[in-house]
Amino acid sequence: MVMHGVKRARQSAQVLEAKRLREKAKLDDYLSLTQDVLSRKKSRDWSQEALQLTSRLLQVNPEFYTIWNYRRNILLRGVFPKSSLEEINDLITEELSSTMTALKAHPKVYWIWNHRRWCLENTPNGPGAPGEADAGLWRKTNWDRELYVVERLLDADPRNCGSILSLKYVYDQLIFRHK
Repeated sequence: MVMHGVKRARQSAQVLEAKRLREKAKLDDYLSLTQDVLSRKKSRDWSQEALQLTSRLLQVNPEFYTIWNYRRNILLRGVFPKSSLEEINDLITEELSSTMTALKAHPKVYWIWNHRRWCLENTPNGPGAPGEADAGLWRKTNWDRELYVVERLLDADPRNCGSILSLKYVYDQLIFRHK
């Protein structure tokens, strides 16, 4: 059989059944993970383990906005209060890195862009004290990097609305911060 110019071979019943069982196992794992994460959310579990589970779930389904929101709450209520400013900056940098990986696979998922925006807005000023030359270095570094990332993603796909909106947002923030 030829479909869209690609020749397709008929698969045996055994091959189809094996494929169905693999897909069922994958679905069962996803549903179990989802149930675990949502029950932790309901019980207000702000632990590092819960954060790791949200990472696993968002790798499978990056459009699960409830989990992105839960992830931010874990960071704000569980992780950040126990962390130094430097550790918070490192965590934000890791979040930006992991969302960049997600954007490579899913460049048009709004929730990934939204989380990056949240990360940028929650980057501590550091490392220096107010008035020192390096007082806003962490923020500046992340904003400059974001501008570069957005421009590269727009080069790859100029029709990507997420990139377009993010570029506008980054420009607005950079102009606002320099006034």
